Amino acid sequence: MMGTVTLPDDIISQDVNVYAVLTSADYAWDARIAGTYDAASGTFNIQGLADGEYHIVAWVGDGGAVDQKTVTVAGADVQGVQLSIPRVGMLNGYIKLPSRFFDDECAQTDWKKGDACFTVEVKNTDTGQVWDRTIWHGMQEWGTQYVDEDGYTPAGNYLVTLNTTDPATKAQKSRSWSISLRSGELRQFDLVLNVDTFTDISSSAFKTEIQWLADQGVTTGYSKGDGTAEYRPTAQTTRDAFVEFLYRAAGQPSVDTSVASPFNDVGWENEHYRAILWAYQSGLVKGWDDGGFHPYQSIQRDAVATILKRYAEYLDVDIEQDAAAAFSDISTSEHADNIRWLAATGITTGYADGTFKPLQPVTRDAIAAFLYRLNQKSHS
Repeated sequence: MMGTVTLPDDIISQDVNVYAVLTSADYAWDARIAGTYDAASGTFNIQGLADGEYHIVAWVGDGGAVDQKTVTVAGADVQGVQLSIPRVGMLNGYIKLPSRFFDDECAQTDWKKGDACFTVEVKNTDTGQVWDRTIWHGMQEWGTQYVDEDGYTPAGNYLVTLNTTDPATKAQKSRSWSISLRSGELRQFDLVLNVDTFTDISSSAFKTEIQWLADQGVTTGYSKGDGTAEYRPTAQTTRDAFVEFLYRAAGQPSVDTSVASPFNDVGWENEHYRAILWAYQSGLVKGWDDGGFHPYQSIQRDAVATILKRYAEYLDVDIEQDAAAAFSDISTSEHADNIRWLAATGITTGYADGTFKPLQPVTRDAIAAFLYRLNQKSHS
């Protein structure tokens, strides 16, 4: 059997999967007969089909971009089957609010868009369509797939707004995000809104930077359930948490989650899996010689310098540089050049004794300072 597959111009991938399955087999995996697809010509070929009635299916990506035809094979080889991938994807993610927002006292509506404590509004800014159901309350998730049984969402541009009324303080707060969805894409985007007041940063030298990080939706700290939270500025930063900060600061870019994990110690069970995968796919991290990422290990200052240099390159920002500080303790570091770049850009000033302390774990307040300065200098 031969045919063609027409793709939307915004398709996320040219990797088209085609298969045939007898209609009597109800799409069973072990009954599927895989075909081949030639991206250059847009044609597919499925060989070895016995006589019978088949579903011929083509799909791209994880976002529901699928088309199928029902074809009968009777003796002669069937040709000219035409499949057309629709301009659809899937858009969803987690709602990153303190647990009190999901308590029973908040459940005073039908949950279609939220409840008494929060709502999620989703609007397609290309067409003006507004979703009438956006919440899977029991799982603390939002998405556009709850409207119809297929769960597919038209590709395009969306404005997503999270509105909150704090059950503890009754304070109201909201934030909106602009999100683009391509055909075939499973676009996962967490709605991160800091609703708590940090109680442990008043004496920090980086209070302004920490608050900026929270206002940008990069961190929510550790909620205490009463409208306040701890940032824990002097706590060490783990490697997975650091790349999560970068991922959120970058606007949670699209990630190809269909591939296998590049690291032998990171899987879906890690809450920062998507951020780690993004960091690897974007060239920010490479991992260790043993094949691991060591996600729960504290990240050192020298490694942060290298990753921040790569992050600036990923953002394609050109930061003005001055003469780098001559740190007395970096000459033997494999990250020396990137530490000098961090100093030349003014993102770090090191310590008063003229050292950088490359092997020292990075504290959470220092991470806030680094990201704040990189942002300021990128827009200066």
